[in-house]
This record gives sequence, C-alpha cells and structure tokens, in this order.
Amino acid sequence: LQDKFEAFKKQVLADQKAAEQAHKAKVATLSAGAQAADAKLEAIADNAALTQDQKQQQIAAAFQGNVIFFT
Repeated sequence: LQDKFEAFKKQVLADQKAAEQAHKAKVATLSAGAQAADAKLEAIADNAALTQDQKQQQIAAAFQGNVIFFT
C-alpha cells in the first residue's frame, strides 16, 4: 500500500510539472498585457497569506474592475 501511495505522489508531482510547463508555454504566446494579467492572477493564487475566500474576492474584483488589465 505504501508503494502505491508513493507512486501516486510521484505521478501527481509529474502531472503538476507538466501542467506548469504547458501553462508557461501558452503564456509565452500571449500579448504583453495578457502576460501581465496572468502574472497578477497567478500571484493572487499563489499567495499563501490569503485565505481561499480572499483569493476568490481579489480575482473576482480584478475581473469586475478590469484592475489587472488596465493598471
């Protein structure tokens, strides 16, 4: 059972790495403004100091006020 769990953890990490690489490749094809918006959204999502509710509020506010796109 422990071996299966370790294999599962390795697969999860590999999948996360693949997703991050695919995201990075896609972002590289976007305009500078879209890249900046993506960076701001990612910064919110990755901020460990924020609760999930705070993250959702900040992301929603960014889209509603176009804050991330026009600042």
